Amino acid sequence: MVKQESVTHDFTKGGWGHHVEILRVDDGGQQLRVTGHGPSAEAARCAVGDYLLLPNGARSSRYQVAQIEYMYDPADQFFATLRFAPREE
Repeated sequence: MVKQESVTHDFTKGGWGHHVEILRVDDGGQQLRVTGHGPSAEAARCAVGDYLLLPNGARSSRYQVAQIEYMYDPADQFFATLRFAPREE
């Protein structure tokens, strides 16, 4: 289910409990399979339709969450499929 309003989660500065690791790159970078750790509180979790800002050299790239699964233990770990979503000017 997609939330009413998309939220942008900034993962450009990773740290303990806030990090995304790319597992697989598909379609020339248009789609990513990732694992990560983020907010475990239900209201702050990443959800389908949200955007993730990921580091890309000195800049960042924006991806939209197409699918996401949170793990039971640890509750803040997730696996997700992301689609490239360039920022709109």
